[in-house]
Amino acid sequence: MRSLVSLLSALAMLVLLASCGSEPPTPGELEVTSLPSGAAILIDGVDTGEVTPAVITDLDGGTYTIALQLTGVEFRPGERQVDVSYGARTATHFQTGASIVEVTSTPAGASIILDGVDTGEVTPHTFNDVDPGQHEVDVRLLHHRTAGGPQTIETEVGGEAAVDFTLVIGRVVLFEGFSNVRCVGCPEFLEDVETVIAEPEYGFDKVVFVKYAGSVPYPLDPLYRSNTAMVIARSQFYANQPSFALPSMFWDGELSGGYGTPASADAMRGYIDEHHDDAVDIYLEVTATGLDELETADVSCEITLSAPYAAVDMSDYTLRAVLLYDEVETEEHFEPGGDLYHWVARVDAEVTDSIGTLDAGATETYQVTLSDPDPETFGLTPHGREVVVFAQNATDKSIIQVGSTMLTTAQPAAAGHAPSGGSR
Repeated sequence: MRSLVSLLSALAMLVLLASCGSEPPTPGELEVTSLPSGAAILIDGVDTGEVTPAVITDLDGGTYTIALQLTGVEFRPGERQVDVSYGARTATHFQTGASIVEVTSTPAGASIILDGVDTGEVTPHTFNDVDPGQHEVDVRLLHHRTAGGPQTIETEVGGEAAVDFTLVIGRVVLFEGFSNVRCVGCPEFLEDVETVIAEPEYGFDKVVFVKYAGSVPYPLDPLYRSNTAMVIARSQFYANQPSFALPSMFWDGELSGGYGTPASADAMRGYIDEHHDDAVDIYLEVTATGLDELETADVSCEITLSAPYAAVDMSDYTLRAVLLYDEVETEEHFEPGGDLYHWVARVDAEVTDSIGTLDAGATETYQVTLSDPDPETFGLTPHGREVVVFAQNATDKSIIQVGSTMLTTAQPAAAGHAPSGGSR
């Protein structure tokens, strides 16, 4: 019996000695990836301090709960159980149930429009939560347009899409209308203009309207009498005579239709669509103080002309500024014009008779004060004022670019100041 006990003790000692000399098992590894990447990795609810893609080492064999966290992203599933084996690497991948869309532009800083909605983001930006399917992507940047227009993309669950835009300077069209409070056909013409400008696709970044009050057929038109010299000078510039048949309109310095037969609303739309895309290397900005202080005559303007991408020779171009009433009421009601009128030129000025040459990346700044005569003298009650500036060729009368305070201070007349019955 004693010999059996001794034998068992010896065997136990051998087992103990053998176990003390054996190597521990090799730890396991866990490779974690995700789309999008950069997500914090949590194991059993504890942040590892690593972000995807990463390999977590020195793990004991067993089952772990893996979750990811990334601001603005919901991974599906939110967490999963992963078995890790000693001496082996286990891989797991997370993705969202949505799509990833990267939007870039040249130049950067453009607002991103997704399916017609301003996202509040600017380029470059990556959206991690776009629903799978078809989407329209566009970008907007002040004074610019996209060279190819909006882009349509098709996204899949967990898929990625990249959209890039090239932005060029957008050209603003100038409509100069001539009408009279007793002019037959003028109300219809002005209504056409206001309708077009009020349409969402034709904002002040595409078209600006200035109305001059002519003397035909009623020379006592108070809008005309309030600044006869300005209207005559503008008429002489275009037609070499102080007056002509009304209504008439010039677009970018060229007569539209004919004298007394201006372009239709459809023709206006077509002209804007065609010429907003004209290549142009400058843009104009204007800020003005005193616009809202209607009792103050002087409006001080700062005009900035920029050539951000290429040198431009503007030696043949003058720079003009016009102070206008975006809405003005006449003391008397006229037929057929009514008593409420929009975008009426009040006073203008030649800022410089030759802009000169602008180097690439250069800006020129001009100061001008436009003095508004007392409107009450002619029975006028203005409701608001704006400033329009434009560069015009002194020889062929073509207008290359337009700027206005309306881009930041107002909406189109028909949207912000809906004309009442009979008002033009």
